[in-house]
Amino acid sequence: RQAVRDADLVIVSVPVGSSGEVAEEIAPALKKGAILTDVGSTKASVIAQMQPYVPDGVHFIPGHPLAGTEKSGPDAGFADLFDN
Repeated sequence: RQAVRDADLVIVSVPVGSSGEVAEEIAPALKKGAILTDVGSTKASVIAQMQPYVPDGVHFIPGHPLAGTEKSGPDAGFADLFDN
């Protein structure tokens, strides 16, 4: 809880199955007006897990770390992914 207290932006970066547990733990420490987001790879389950714990006045904006190609794993990475 200490880590999120007074934060304007909180990014939850945990395995999808742990999202609700983390939201429940940090919810009492989230300040009014804070933005809460996640980087889970699925949305329906993350929203279902986290939304019940989001306090009034906190803006929950589910995120998704979408970048790359249809391939996955370490061998699918490439150095110029974010080059224009």
